[in-house]
Amino acid sequence: MLKIATSAMAAAATIALSITTPLGAHAQEAYPDRPVTMIVPFAAGGPTDALARVVAQGLTERLGQQVLVENLPGAGGTIGSGRASRAEPDGYTLLVGHAGTLAANVGLFKKLPYSTVEDFEPVGFMGDVPQILIVKKDFPAQTAGEFYEYVKAHKDELTAGTAGVGSAAHLGGMLLNSALGTDVELVGYKGAGPAMNDLVGGHIDFMIDVSTTALPQIKAGTVRPLAVLRAQRIAALPDVPTTAETGLENMEANIWNLLLVPKGTPQAVMDRLTSTLHEVTRDPAVQEKLAQLGVEPSGQDNLSGPQIEEFVQAETDRWRSVIEAAGVSAN
Repeated sequence: MLKIATSAMAAAATIALSITTPLGAHAQEAYPDRPVTMIVPFAAGGPTDALARVVAQGLTERLGQQVLVENLPGAGGTIGSGRASRAEPDGYTLLVGHAGTLAANVGLFKKLPYSTVEDFEPVGFMGDVPQILIVKKDFPAQTAGEFYEYVKAHKDELTAGTAGVGSAAHLGGMLLNSALGTDVELVGYKGAGPAMNDLVGGHIDFMIDVSTTALPQIKAGTVRPLAVLRAQRIAALPDVPTTAETGLENMEANIWNLLLVPKGTPQAVMDRLTSTLHEVTRDPAVQEKLAQLGVEPSGQDNLSGPQIEEFVQAETDRWRSVIEAAGVSAN
């Protein structure tokens, strides 16, 4: 009789424990119990991929499971982003999105295979990749102010390189045309590499490129930097002024990068991912690695989920107005 009573008491205690312990706590404690896939919707070796791999390594070390980068490039990042939107919302598929795929693409594509708002939930920011206005070595203007005046006077004679419609360089070029009231031809290449090669060779006049690919050429002296399209100067180029400092307001084209999961991911898993991501991005050793790539700490690192969604919506509206004014479409 005592044995039966003891068993009954034990069973009751187990039931009581399960009632008083939130189910999410069990999910968080168990997660992850297998490798996690981080989808990068761009080719390996590019700026987004380089950032993602540093963050993935940091997550791997802290989560105790491999975070594997899977590159799914194509169509301005829409192919990989679309695949991620259809993944199971269990925390085992992550997506790296940025200013282009999550905001500008809404204005560029008439129909996207995903919805930033309806299909994803933000985990947190990974880092900012600043854009830099660079010119060929023998460009006549020596300062950004001189450059602006020269472009206005010779807008029909100049060409700027981009990595194709919707690329960071293309967005920066459109923004510059808008700010200066010009329509300099934006020449699309199959990637930033070929565009940079033509800039180095003097076949095009200037380019607005992300820091991760521009810095090696700047350091080598093959191109000249005139301004950074960011609110603050960047650590890698402390002597290069911001566009605001050179007289152009509202010319920021910072490529922010955001980690996301499919909508419906359990909150406990979201909490684990968010806290772990913050540990990674705030680690001085990780920041040093990213600084070598030209990546700056995110200026939105402290935003909550709803605040991140508001930020992305504001960026979407901003880029939509620039794109509509330029009359550009990716379709």
